Amino acid sequence: MENIDVFIMDPTFIDLLVYDLWLQGFSENEAAQRRKCDEKFKNFGASHAIITSDTQDQFRLFYMLERFLQSPPMLAKQMLLQISPDVQDILIERHFDKEVVRELLGKKLTGRVRKDLDDVSEKTNIPLKSCRRQMLDHWTVGSVEGSTADVGDTGAEFDRGFLQELRDLKVFVNDKEIVDEHRSLVCNDIAKRFTKKLAKSVENNFKNLCRGLLTIAAGLIHSKEVKDVLSDFVEKFIESCKQQEWDANETDIFLGSLVDTCGKLDSLHSYFDRNLGSLLYRSNLERLIPVYSRYMTVCQKCIVRMYHD
Repeated sequence: MENIDVFIMDPTFIDLLVYDLWLQGFSENEAAQRRKCDEKFKNFGASHAIITSDTQDQFRLFYMLERFLQSPPMLAKQMLLQISPDVQDILIERHFDKEVVRELLGKKLTGRVRKDLDDVSEKTNIPLKSCRRQMLDHWTVGSVEGSTADVGDTGAEFDRGFLQELRDLKVFVNDKEIVDEHRSLVCNDIAKRFTKKLAKSVENNFKNLCRGLLTIAAGLIHSKEVKDVLSDFVEKFIESCKQQEWDANETDIFLGSLVDTCGKLDSLHSYFDRNLGSLLYRSNLERLIPVYSRYMTVCQKCIVRMYHD
């Protein structure tokens, strides 16, 4: 009769040392061989068969959790395994290596995947297998499923209706009255609360920076654009900020001020027509304030997290 090993865990026990081996791309057998050298197994006299069985059981757990780890907010909602919030946080934190993610965010990994990953692995000193896993997860995280889009690792899930409304935000860079008033509000806010130097830099680059973010917003209705959104943040916004020699804090200040001041825009309701010499009223543009605020808040969280000197 064949012998079987039975492991019962409730709540679920996660061996973080085995988890690290799994993240690094080791196979079950390779991980088991490494664990054999652990003093605690030698002290307990654990056989190779038991260590291998336990390693295989842990790997099964990780494969079950993988789809939840690729979309971190789902991990807390899943009912498959009982895992404490503290352990959930550790699993998510370790799943993506900061240095690897930073390298991947600035790249569109397409035809040159192998060479790109070799470069990332060499630069970060992270095993190639681990870089490959994180690349696949990086692609998966930005995918669109059905009528919703999960943007990056921020947990921001946008419904299709919201994505359609994002296209209307172009008025914030195409309408001169709105652009001028918003620029003035943001610059005054930054000058009062932070520095006049940053306010002057914002004044000179306001429209181009806003246009970059709102161009990204208009394209998010298309699934391909959602998948590329983090790379677009780098190319269309972060690089421009770096050209102005802004650090992460100054970028955060600018993005926060955009959100804080958008609700104060009188020009969304009415504006003075100099040709007619009278006040004209706009219809229904105030509905865009929560849309703008919601989108820019997510941009702020993503960009500040990605930004590095």
